[in-house]
Amino acid sequence: ESYRSLDADEDTDTMWTALGWMFASALATALGNSLDAISIFAIFHPFLLVVAFAKLHNQISKQQNKLQGWNLDYLVVCFITIAFHACAVTVGFAGLFSYPTTTFLSVCTTFVIGLLCWTVMVFLILLPSHSIVNRFPSWPVSPFVFSVLYVATSVTLIGHFISTYPSIGNAVLDIAPLRALSSLFGLAGIEFIVVLPGSVLALFYLDPSRPTFRAAAMTTAVIAAGALAVGGFLNVSERFYQRNATDLLPATTIPASCIFSQDVLKGKAWDATLEATAARVAAGDKIVLWSELAVLVADPEEEADLLSKAAAAGGGQAYVGVTYELKADKDGRTTNRFALVTPQGDVAWNYAKAYPVPVIEAEITPGPPVMPFHESPFGKMTGAICFDLDHPQFIRQASAGGALLLLQPSWTWGAVGARHMEDNALRAAENGLTILRCSSDGF
Repeated sequence: ESYRSLDADEDTDTMWTALGWMFASALATALGNSLDAISIFAIFHPFLLVVAFAKLHNQISKQQNKLQGWNLDYLVVCFITIAFHACAVTVGFAGLFSYPTTTFLSVCTTFVIGLLCWTVMVFLILLPSHSIVNRFPSWPVSPFVFSVLYVATSVTLIGHFISTYPSIGNAVLDIAPLRALSSLFGLAGIEFIVVLPGSVLALFYLDPSRPTFRAAAMTTAVIAAGALAVGGFLNVSERFYQRNATDLLPATTIPASCIFSQDVLKGKAWDATLEATAARVAAGDKIVLWSELAVLVADPEEEADLLSKAAAAGGGQAYVGVTYELKADKDGRTTNRFALVTPQGDVAWNYAKAYPVPVIEAEITPGPPVMPFHESPFGKMTGAICFDLDHPQFIRQASAGGALLLLQPSWTWGAVGARHMEDNALRAAENGLTILRCSSDGF
């Protein structure tokens, strides 16, 4: 088949032009998908990435370097793309592992994570999608391959083995219609809607004469407009049509509070946290949740003592969410725990964090990936700890189990808290429940 390849020579392009496109793509990554994300850069990033990859491959393929029959032009393009974007991730997420302060090692750790993620993304998204479009440009589905592979790799693959925290879908949550779509399609749907227009527009920009690309651009425009319309309606659906604001107030409320404590890090005793809990119960709260890793527990005997004292602090009136680091359980492992003590003094669950944070919680042994449940006067409750909610497929257990309230003790540091809270809030929309989040940084 004769066609104009995406890599066709263009007299106006030079190597510096191609590198300029790649720099623009990396800049959009650093500013658009970061701890302080600017959503417009995230939206333009797929367009810049697809164009940059095609133009750079075009320039490098002009000087094809061959070694023992191997064509190295694609490898060179992949290496440059990975290097540029790993540096961009380092800039955008420099404070990701910066506890308690930013150090050279913490920044290097972010670079390594960025290197791994972008190696996966280049070889599982960019390279195959570029090859498919060039080989089969007349296939109606070819222009959509990039978007499908992007979501499958970013949300499903990286999201499972690392987390969805770096997902580009989390960078556009300030756009209310997109955020509202999570109740229908989850984070994966948001990411698809963000990636699709830019990637298809890039193909149309590279080869506007191809009917397949023109048709894909028109189809994409309809999909994007329809998604924004649906999301816009969902965003105002509770108050539609012109309902009084007072009608939106909940019929019943649950008095609840959050106890911020990190005695586990400061080496203090439990007394202050237990006293604060008892004070909130005396004030009428029915649920008192501690932030993640509130206290330190040495062994199972101390654990039993802590839970007994938490039950006493509950005074027979409130649920108490007790969080602690158990230095040595019955098997000698260090675990991150969340025990829910009922008003009757029973332990409704004693849950071990299933997904410890890489690097930061290297010493923590993961618990089983099974969410706990408890029938309460407020409906069925469940719980998970902090980074667990960065795994949407895991949290699907909450809706499958019929939970109405999810208790989430959390611990954030530095600049990671705001993005983490916004990401985790999507789990409420995805699963149709309410989240009570208690985080050490107040997000």
